[in-house]
Amino acid sequence: MRETVPLTLMTHFTRTRTLIAAAGVAVAAAAGTITATAPAADAAPPLTNALSFHIPAIGGLELPPPAVPGGSFQRTTVTARPGMRPMIFPPAPATVQFTAEHIAPYHYEYPNRFVTVDWRNLRNGKTGHLDLRYWEKGPTTTGYPVSLPTSGIAPTGSGPVVATVTVKRLRYQGPPAVISLIPGVAALNVPN
Repeated sequence: MRETVPLTLMTHFTRTRTLIAAAGVAVAAAAGTITATAPAADAAPPLTNALSFHIPAIGGLELPPPAVPGGSFQRTTVTARPGMRPMIFPPAPATVQFTAEHIAPYHYEYPNRFVTVDWRNLRNGKTGHLDLRYWEKGPTTTGYPVSLPTSGIAPTGSGPVVATVTVKRLRYQGPPAVISLIPGVAALNVPN
């Protein structure tokens, strides 16, 4: 007989994970000694006041038939960087761009999989989530994961932002199942 974990316990576990990651960001931001920059696009200049780090989500066992190339314990990385802000008045709110990195080549099992990024701004309390695709599109044109982008913008506002990254798989007549063994973490300090 298989025992299930109550939903309230999972919520508590997710909150604890987010709190630990947020504490690390807050301590580093308060100390002011870390000056890592977010990965920048080719055309964007690097930001000198943006603290950022990323830990990839680690997948579980991949056993046939729903296995994908690359085997078990694959790493799925989602990076975060401050979003573009247009020069308008009144100023646009700060945003964060979450991007799935190292896009996997198409495989027939990928159209059932996607990444969920749950984020929280520690300064203003805003929360939200984004679903992203982390594989190349192929001949399959139907299904929720196929319609997802590989990058998305979250209206977080300025301040320290912490995000957890989980890999999910669609299930027949049920909610998506989390298939990442260890969730990923992304955190950054979004400038004003």
